[in-house]
This record gives sequence, C-alpha cells and structure tokens, in this order.
Amino acid sequence: MDDTVDEVSINSATTINRLERLVQERCWELVLAHLQTIQGREDAMMRNSTSGKLLYHNPALYNHAPFDVIEALVKAYPKGIFEQHSGGNIIRDPIETVLFCTKEETRNMVFKL
Repeated sequence: MDDTVDEVSINSATTINRLERLVQERCWELVLAHLQTIQGREDAMMRNSTSGKLLYHNPALYNHAPFDVIEALVKAYPKGIFEQHSGGNIIRDPIETVLFCTKEETRNMVFKL
C-alpha cells in the first residue's frame, strides 16, 4: 500500500488537535473524508486539549472550507452547534462564530442546516 504522508496523517487522526491542523492547512478533502468515518464522528465531539474548543469554534472552517465540509461536521456531531466555549470573559457558541464569517453564502447555508 502506497500511503502519502497526508493519508497516513488522516488515517491516524485520533484527536481534535490533528483534525484542526488539517483545517488550518486547508486540506479539505482529507477533513471531509475523515468526518465521514466513525473515528471522524468521535473526533468531531472532542475538544482541543490546549484551547478547550470544539472544531465548531474554529473560524478557519467557516471562512475557508467548502460547504460540504461544514455539512459533514454538522452531520458528524449535530449537538456541537449548540455547545458554547468561553475564552477569557467572552462566551461564544458556534453560531456566533458563523456570524463573524466573511463568506455570506456560508452563513446562509449554516443557518439552513
């Protein structure tokens, strides 16, 4: 089997930290493929070990990801859209993160979900 580094990375993704790294690197095909697996559904529920945030709270997702990736996240962990995160004195839920998104079509589509 001839695995590339990215395929090995996504196949061994067991933490939200690795999945978030793929989001930051904009490896959308890998993120989408992973979210559609059993492990991906588990990872969608996990919080980042340093920030305590869900993948739902990552603004890069809403500002850069194709809509099918966001839709896969919602399907992988529907309750995540309602989970709040406190950073300093601010408490935000994912919908507030979406509101600050620069892509209007993403905001509209997320609200339809």
